[in-house]
Amino acid sequence: MNGADKNRPPPTADDLEERMAASWQMLVGLGQASVATQEVPDEKKASIEFTLITGFLGAGKTTLLNALLAESHGARLAVIVNDFGSINIDAALVEKSSVNRVDLANGCVCCTLANGLTATLADLVSQSDPPDEIVLEASGIANPHGIVQVALCNAALHFNGIVCVVDSTSLLENVDNPPIHQTIESQISAANLILLNKTDIAKAGQLEAAKNWLAQRKLPGRVVETSHSRVPLSLVLGLPEVSQMPDFLEHGDHAASFESFAFASEALVDEKKLCELVETFPLGVLRAKGIMRLGSDPDRQAVLQVTGNKWSLQKGRQLSESRTSEMVVIGLSGVIDGDALRKGFEACRID
Repeated sequence: MNGADKNRPPPTADDLEERMAASWQMLVGLGQASVATQEVPDEKKASIEFTLITGFLGAGKTTLLNALLAESHGARLAVIVNDFGSINIDAALVEKSSVNRVDLANGCVCCTLANGLTATLADLVSQSDPPDEIVLEASGIANPHGIVQVALCNAALHFNGIVCVVDSTSLLENVDNPPIHQTIESQISAANLILLNKTDIAKAGQLEAAKNWLAQRKLPGRVVETSHSRVPLSLVLGLPEVSQMPDFLEHGDHAASFESFAFASEALVDEKKLCELVETFPLGVLRAKGIMRLGSDPDRQAVLQVTGNKWSLQKGRQLSESRTSEMVVIGLSGVIDGDALRKGFEACRID
């Protein structure tokens, strides 16, 4: 037990109930996947490549996914996008394309959404014209262990590998934080390919420190430096043959260390007040994402991205369908005042 565990209060009855529910969901998912395996004809077994994209909050996973979708590859590709919050902002930020996209929100596919992942994979592989490749972008706090366990119970899937995106500007700061450390360790230790991202904005000391930290762990996965998650599609989808499953750290109760808050409004948002709100976010906020309708430009979406103490608000494509302003905030459990965040968001509305 580390220092953080000693100082953590004992779990409440509600905490224990939530953990039991998560465990049950995962067991149900594994059971359903096992049944589905028996229904896969021999000629379809291991016929669809499965690639997992993982990495901590804000590392650049959605940017990588969009880069892959933008590249011409000829294969029929399906993507599954998972977000920890009840609103799947990441799925909304995936660029429109002809690929089959499935959204799984409000939990981790490694635990609470294992049942949903099993059903989603079964639906994809049973299509009359199934995809050649399935790529899953996991939640930033997900542990790869549960995801791979569930996915590989489906005999139609062939494990291509795990790609972990790492933010070179915040890696050392995050691993010094006990609740975050185990999550990042589990993600990188399982990876077949590690993308050390944001090298274009990392300070020299940050980049060298991140490279040294990774090197000291003698990880089995190859480390590739990149910016804006730009790598050839062939590098991600053509990983060397995996001769054995990666070693996983203990799964643990990772989700208990984090919590999310979701906000939505049909009203326009005041840009100045929104920026002021972001500037006052407490240190416990690890990640925030949002799609906003600003009063200054109501017909164009504005994308809010917050990672630690860095944030941006950029105007994007024309709004077509949903005209709701939505935001998800993810932080360390018990250190963020959700009511205060909600009031702050409501104060940004233009009535």
